[in-house]
Amino acid sequence: MSAQVESGELEVREEYVNNEATGVEVEEDEPASPSKEPWDPDKIKIHTKSYSARQIG
Repeated sequence: MSAQVESGELEVREEYVNNEATGVEVEEDEPASPSKEPWDPDKIKIHTKSYSARQIG
């Protein structure tokens, strides 16, 4: 994310390693959002029966 400048243009900051420009834009960390589970744990099915690769095909 780049900083907004008053003239409406984006200010791009370049990343440096060992005081040399890398040609890559600096990535600013966004604040962490509250953790959400991307799935419903009640809908996860677990099968404990073992099977072999022959049974799949």
